[in-house]
Amino acid sequence: MATSSQSAPPRRGLLGNLFPRANPEGPRGEGADKSANVQALETEISWLKMQLAQYRHEQSQFEGQEPFFLGTDRIKDIIPPIPGAGVRATAGSPSMVGYVISSDTWQLLISRHLKEGSVLLDVGCGSGKMARALAYHPYIRKYVGFDVLKDSVDFCNEYLVPRMGDKFEFHHLDVVSCYNPNGKIKPTEVRFPVADGSVDFAWGCSLWTHLFEEDARHYLREVRRSLAPEGRFLPTIHVNPEPGTKYSGDEVKADIDKDYFFQMCDDAGLAVVEELGMVLGQFATLLRIK
Repeated sequence: MATSSQSAPPRRGLLGNLFPRANPEGPRGEGADKSANVQALETEISWLKMQLAQYRHEQSQFEGQEPFFLGTDRIKDIIPPIPGAGVRATAGSPSMVGYVISSDTWQLLISRHLKEGSVLLDVGCGSGKMARALAYHPYIRKYVGFDVLKDSVDFCNEYLVPRMGDKFEFHHLDVVSCYNPNGKIKPTEVRFPVADGSVDFAWGCSLWTHLFEEDARHYLREVRRSLAPEGRFLPTIHVNPEPGTKYSGDEVKADIDKDYFFQMCDDAGLAVVEELGMVLGQFATLLRIK
């Protein structure tokens, strides 16, 4: 049996790092008659209660509908806010964690391929998740994003452009879809808001996962039209179509056989540079002009 002069066994793992055991001799005065283990447990409970309170406070902020600012005064002018929960959800990231993780992942993927003076095209920019992460990247000469969701584009123009500068452009294309049922433009008639051969790097983060095949093929042709001769394109797709099919689903969720998607790209004048693998549950590929 341990004596009062012996140390209690150390706590291991996360609790051991956050809440090391109290001195076995205990505090002097109030509570001095409690065992070291009881005191350590009470300390852990106290800290956990504080963390739970902080978590609930943050959740109440993160779930709000208003943009979430990450500072005050000049900081608000430098760091663009994160969109509120409603607008955030339109980009497939309703939770703050999902939004930040997706933004960080794509920022790293895109940054790896940028060259000085790059013109970028974000096909389906949503509420500016990637634009915000690339706000001060020194290689960006021009960023153009577009989306069918007006509220998302309005957020970008109201909150991002004033902070990031006019080299960032956001366009609302009034394309008819289940997300924009009153749209005026057919998906097969969409023209991306960039000149022929002007884009150095384009991407479609979770965009070809929401298109009917005919529309997906047209969008690929528009990518081909937009890319500069040495330009690159990085889309993602879901790769589990219904058995016996190569392309299944709808605008809520579309799945494409990987090889069939590569054939669609080839038909549009695009060639595979590298199969990058799965990213956040979707298959990513780097392409170029044939």
